[in-house]
Parts: sequence; C-alpha cells; structure tokens
Amino acid sequence: MSGPKVYQIVGFKNAGKTTLVCGLVRLFTERGLRVGTIKRDAHGFEADRPDTDTWKHRHSGSAWTAITSGERTAIFSEAPSRLDELVQAASRACDLVLVEGFKRERYPKLALARQIGDAEQLAKLPAVTALALWPEPYARRETIEPNNGIETFAPDDVAAIAEHIRRTLGLE
Repeated sequence: MSGPKVYQIVGFKNAGKTTLVCGLVRLFTERGLRVGTIKRDAHGFEADRPDTDTWKHRHSGSAWTAITSGERTAIFSEAPSRLDELVQAASRACDLVLVEGFKRERYPKLALARQIGDAEQLAKLPAVTALALWPEPYARRETIEPNNGIETFAPDDVAAIAEHIRRTLGLE
C-alpha cells in the first residue's frame, strides 16, 4: 500500500502559509479527499493543557503519551519527528497530506512570498513547483531566478493553487 500524496507550503514568517493551508484543506475536503496537515514550528510549543491527565503524565516524565476517544487520538512525544515519520503516521487516515514548513525537504512544494527577495531565495529550494506571490513580487514574477517554468499564483487564488497541486500529484 502506498502512502498519501504529500505537498508542502513553505515561506517565511507571516507570509500567509496557514491561511492558504486552511483554504486548501477546506477545498480538498469538499472534493471528498481525506486531508491531513503537518506543521513545522521553529520554536517550542505546548499543545497540551496544564492539569489534564495527559499533561500530568508528561510532566511526571513520560517520554510518549497518547490519549484516544471515540472521535480522535492525540499523541505527545518528547522527541522531534522527521517529516517522513509523520507522513507515515498519517497514511492510515489521509489521501493527501499538506505540510506547512520543512523548507529543505524534497516533497513538491509551493513557496509563498511577500517580497521579491524572499521569492528569489525560496525559488531555489528543492522541488518548488509553484510560487504564490503577494502583489509586489507578483508584478515582477518574470525576473525571479531560477524561473525554470515554476508556475506563479496570487496567494488568495486557492482554487487555482489546488488545481496545480492536483495536477502535480496526480490526484483524482
């Protein structure tokens, strides 16, 4: 059995990645796909709440804690995970995994940029198939190197970006 299709959305802070990912999740879900997301956080984060049982387990020293109910499961691991491990974990529940971040990974990706310099830098990342550019860089998109036939979109054109992802990944 092959795993889910994977597509990355990358860019610098406040470029609009989360907004785009949420729009894509809604659109692909409406089309009947089971969509998962993976988010890379360059800073520490706390997803658990103080004084819950899982929080108490973790703060007592548990290196790995899971909680499950009839609706969902959450797993807390006190170790970083590689992207391929997270994609594998999502494979049972998802047809498509949208990844926010992990710029250097080699999955096909769209780079989102607010400035022309950011666009030029991000276009050099591995496996960039598209750029979503805010108005200033979008107006100068032909000058971005390497151009290599990378498609360009406005960041709010979620339908066109979804179609690009569908074609790139061969989604039905």
